[in-house]
Amino acid sequence: IPTGKDPARLKLSADEARIFDLIAKRLLMAWQDDHIRSQSTIHTVIRTAVDAQTLEDNYRSSGSIVLQEGWRRLERRGAKAPDVLALPLVQVNEIVSLKKIATLKKETKPPAAFSDATLLNGMASAGSRLDDKELTDILRERGLGTPATRAATIENLIHRGYVERKEKALWATELGIKLIHQVHPSVRSAALTGEWEAKLRKIEAGDLSLEAFTLDIETYVKDTIHLIRSTPSSPHTSS
Repeated sequence: IPTGKDPARLKLSADEARIFDLIAKRLLMAWQDDHIRSQSTIHTVIRTAVDAQTLEDNYRSSGSIVLQEGWRRLERRGAKAPDVLALPLVQVNEIVSLKKIATLKKETKPPAAFSDATLLNGMASAGSRLDDKELTDILRERGLGTPATRAATIENLIHRGYVERKEKALWATELGIKLIHQVHPSVRSAALTGEWEAKLRKIEAGDLSLEAFTLDIETYVKDTIHLIRSTPSSPHTSS
């Protein structure tokens, strides 16, 4: 939080002034009124007669208007248009006319490469694709790593040559891709982290001893190495 010092009397650099401005505004936002929006949704049913059959397509339109600007008055705004779309006023079961219909041919795009910010976000919310709800909840709460270690983990991957930074994007190197193919699937799965986090919770609650947890990890490592070595067709190696 800002101190009582007057920033106007200090020789702040441009970056320092911008950061101070962000911190000061965020503190002031916490004391402002709520930002209130009115959200509305229109469900439209389009019926089409085809070969003596009536086909139905359902469409949903969402919009919102700001009723009270509140704390967002202090938010830094760019040139981007406001995320507000006012829908027309309609009645339930009102008949509307279809003005235009078109078929668009498009191709899906691959997901964008991670940046430092999006990867840190992904690490914090890891586990959303796991089938086990308990593990998903644990990883959603704790994520991969801790806030103090996530950035260092990324830098470590770059330092070791597994990842490279190109402008703002992070890309796996050839060495990193080979490593992923060499590592056993269970080792690189976020489920493993979730399982260990669940057992750490049991240790905190006194339902599991540290010795039992350590022995379980040792057994897992031995079993995984044995499985890799005993699979002739496996591309994995160990050392």
